[in-house]
Amino acid sequence: MKAKISQIPNVLQNPAPDIEILDFNFAGTVLAVRPYCNNDHYWQVYFDANKTIRETFGEAGYPVPEYRYAISGLSSNGINNVIPPLSEILDTRAKSQVFICKYFLNSKIRIKK
Repeated sequence: MKAKISQIPNVLQNPAPDIEILDFNFAGTVLAVRPYCNNDHYWQVYFDANKTIRETFGEAGYPVPEYRYAISGLSSNGINNVIPPLSEILDTRAKSQVFICKYFLNSKIRIKK
């Protein structure tokens, strides 16, 4: 990726672009990608670098980072219940979204990461 970032128009060769691991989190590895350029070319280099990162990771087969949440809830009487899938709550004849809002507002919802 460093070679591809270096080939972006208006990226300075001295100092060379930096690519370092910044952090690890639940979505994956967070990289610090720093191509250096003149202030006049900042936005062009910024967007071209993001495009290059996306293309490079896509070619390598890396999945798009995503967060997943588990949702559990307690009914108003304190009994643990499982929230049914949306497909079971709604039918094609159009139960309105108001029902969904009431369903979730009447339950004590906890969102876990």
